[in-house]
Amino acid sequence: MQYSIKSGLFTIGVALSIGGCRNIDQPQVVRVTAQGDSGTWQISVNAKNFDSAVSDSAFAPAMKRLHLHQGDLILSGTRIYRADIRFEKTCDWLLRYCNSNHVALYYYDNIAKEAIFRTPVYHWTAPFGNPRSISGASFYCEGQFLGKGTNGFQVMLQQIKTKRPKSIFLLGSLHDLYQNFGPGESPYEDQKQLLEDTLNQSGTMLIELDPLPIF
Repeated sequence: MQYSIKSGLFTIGVALSIGGCRNIDQPQVVRVTAQGDSGTWQISVNAKNFDSAVSDSAFAPAMKRLHLHQGDLILSGTRIYRADIRFEKTCDWLLRYCNSNHVALYYYDNIAKEAIFRTPVYHWTAPFGNPRSISGASFYCEGQFLGKGTNGFQVMLQQIKTKRPKSIFLLGSLHDLYQNFGPGESPYEDQKQLLEDTLNQSGTMLIELDPLPIF
């Protein structure tokens, strides 16, 4: 089962336990959604503390403390171009931040906001200049390392078979959109049939998104 969405993305991150040190080799999956009625952002990092929230004014400083970089990604349930006017400057700042730090930014609105925080995120990192390289790719679930290259891809498939989640996000690190690459590039292009077979066997719906073009 595959559900491929071709929409742009925007999201936000906040440090739940702000001030703690991160493992620079562990990519971070940051989920964010704006709570327009309260002027706050609901956030989580690597599926933890999904009920945490910060004020709009505290958002940028908290994001900076996450030290996001290429390999990290943000998933948002808030439309960046239709956000409440009170969040406009914050959204503009976030786009600039992701651009300068090469952070992938994703947006998905065809799902309840609560599900964005609870649906598992499987993700991969690949070289900024070569997103098609399976040998240079690493695979993760919510920031937890699964393996490198073809072996890592197989471990990811096996975990999906074992856990049989109802649905998953499968997202990738940002790559150089100035080169001859499309927005939906992946290092497992030649193994997509294996992915499809795994999804069918486990009864899992795949939610694929294209990253927002932030350049």
